[in-house]
Amino acid sequence: MERIRNPFTAALGVSPAVLAGREEELDLITMAMLGGPGAHERVSVVSGARGSGKTVFLNAVEDRASQLGWSIISETATQGVVERIRNTAERNLQEFSPADKRRLSGISIAGIGSINWETDPISPTQSSLRTALTALLDAKAQLDSITGQPPSGVLITLDELHYTNRDEIIEFATTIQHLLRENREITVIMAGIPSAVKPLLSSPDGSNPITFLRRANRIDLGAIPDPDVSSVLADTAKIANFSWHESALHTATEESGGYPFYFQLIGLWSFFEAQKSGRTNITDQDVAEGIKRATNKLHQLVHEPAIADITPGERDFLIALAQCDLPARNTDVLSIMGTSPQNISNYRQKLLSLDLVIETADRKMTFQLPRLEDYLLSIQGK
Repeated sequence: MERIRNPFTAALGVSPAVLAGREEELDLITMAMLGGPGAHERVSVVSGARGSGKTVFLNAVEDRASQLGWSIISETATQGVVERIRNTAERNLQEFSPADKRRLSGISIAGIGSINWETDPISPTQSSLRTALTALLDAKAQLDSITGQPPSGVLITLDELHYTNRDEIIEFATTIQHLLRENREITVIMAGIPSAVKPLLSSPDGSNPITFLRRANRIDLGAIPDPDVSSVLADTAKIANFSWHESALHTATEESGGYPFYFQLIGLWSFFEAQKSGRTNITDQDVAEGIKRATNKLHQLVHEPAIADITPGERDFLIALAQCDLPARNTDVLSIMGTSPQNISNYRQKLLSLDLVIETADRKMTFQLPRLEDYLLSIQGK
């Protein structure tokens, strides 16, 4: 049969062909950009487990902003991020002006007038982040005014937000707070795993210089509802004129647990199995084999890095939990580990803070990531 490109996307951070279950959150941010300065969602912190779709969500926000005519600065919150944002702001400004100019005073569009720029050079070696963003915002505002377009602004997305780069985040936050107080057309959407973001929202002595983070709109990317997962799997396969057997689609949906990266992996490998066998209908057999392959990739790309930095005691706790009937109590883990109740309590609290385990309504524990227990049992004794 003719080889067709697999429509499923199972690369971390790469947007899938069909986005699922985030429309409400995206609509709130879009409404905030349209609503003008002061809208709460204009500063949002997106958090979720590895593979929950944080980067994909940022990509979708950028797409929405681009459609509204906003200037976009997309960055990762690693060392040097403030300088990189400043440099990008200055490069974006070049789109509005000659290399040695900065302030727009006129423009010629369909006979309206001529383009004129007042000389106001910004030296890359001397300008601050605030100066660069202010110049870009001024240029956007003047251009919108002259062309009669609705106000647009600057969207900054920051991925991989992490407390280890706290000083630069504080510097960035200080600039953004000034711009917000000036009622500038700016939107900032940041994303990170909960354990990396939480320390930025509080400090041991109760003080927190990053107040705009603490007050920001919070978006927690949880599991996608089953009906949305099924729709994404079906609609994505349809792009290549493939379909799912009803029971195969049900199995794939249930297995994924609503975890975006995992259901893309399942879709990817199930599609591959059907295509390899010369079928355009994905069967139960295809899904069974697809789940095996998807789980192996999940172990490699998500589970292994998720536990890479935990202590041996925390690792033993997780392996013991994996041997329990889930969800489990502290006493269940204690009976396997044979350590003290205090140690069990300490391990539990640390692993909760790392988002490797979650607490049920009746204070039992289970795993945050799908199939993590399988991975832990596979490395037991190694």
